[in-house]
Amino acid sequence: MAESTEIINPERLAEDFSTGLLQLSEIHVSRWRNEGYLLLDGVFSSTSIQAALEDIKHIQMSKKDAEEFEVGDGKTFPTSYSGLDTLTLDSGFVNAITQLLGVCDIRMSQAETWKKVALTAENGKDNTFSNQDQRMHMDFPNHTLVHPPLWDSPEAVAVIIYLSEGKECGGATRVVPKQSYGENGDELYQWPYYFNMPGIGEIPWKNDRASVEAYLHEHHPEVASFREKLYAREKEITYSPGTVLFYRHDLWHRGTPLLAGAERFVQNLVFKKAQCDWVNNWNRGTAYSMYSRDQYVEKMIARMSVQQRSCLGFPPPGSAYWTEQTVEAVQRRYGVFGMDITPYAEGLAHTKSSTIL
Repeated sequence: MAESTEIINPERLAEDFSTGLLQLSEIHVSRWRNEGYLLLDGVFSSTSIQAALEDIKHIQMSKKDAEEFEVGDGKTFPTSYSGLDTLTLDSGFVNAITQLLGVCDIRMSQAETWKKVALTAENGKDNTFSNQDQRMHMDFPNHTLVHPPLWDSPEAVAVIIYLSEGKECGGATRVVPKQSYGENGDELYQWPYYFNMPGIGEIPWKNDRASVEAYLHEHHPEVASFREKLYAREKEITYSPGTVLFYRHDLWHRGTPLLAGAERFVQNLVFKKAQCDWVNNWNRGTAYSMYSRDQYVEKMIARMSVQQRSCLGFPPPGSAYWTEQTVEAVQRRYGVFGMDITPYAEGLAHTKSSTIL
């Protein structure tokens, strides 16, 4: 790591998990909204983190090493591992997402646990598409069908939950916080963003930093010059199991190489405002996973809170979906697993009384 790279350490929240409603401060929300990121410890209980760490000892990825890495190569929600799945929709964590977006009605569009594996001399022949030393990028191109709106109207929260110890494996994320100064704002965040990123428009997609920047210096020197400013301003986060990086799809960031022989586990998640259909689902869908003999997903849904279910697209109380007939039908499907249908029945009664008035 270059000596000039500034380090960002996570802020630790006061640990109080009795209410299940994690409260972010105005400063936390402002940092995510204005600078594009928020780095915290203490979002999850130590018990929840330990359960997730135990689960990752047993999960098998479809690829074995870094050379075979492909996007979407992890275990997507629901994983069938209760520790990991509980972490994904932890009540306090979900509540924090609603505070960042400023809305209660949200949907989860990505939840994937995966490992990054250090390159070796044998599997490091062609790094063009390697994710070891990533090029600077934003995440929106493979999450939205369109383009992020102007900065003051964020549609989604991207999240990395780190499940490894940074001091032991390296691979820290680097971010370029947005700065607010001058009449024209931050020169690195002039909207729209797609002109300065590989994989958008006429610039071919490559992942490795050296490969990308060499290509750009030769074929698009003006873009290469812009990107040199990004690297000059990047800051490196530190992390340990349970550290959470909340960030935006329009934040410049990148991954860095792991230490030799190391593996790093994370959960990558995205939560969006419910109405933003153009922010597409990364996962194959929760209902698809109900095609299972053990009924793991049905049992999990039955245990969830109303808000947690809503993140999956389950109709909230008051939705037009709910009628006396559908309340009874859903009760028959999930009641056997202990689901309380009361909030949905009460929502129906409230809707009826409002209509009468």
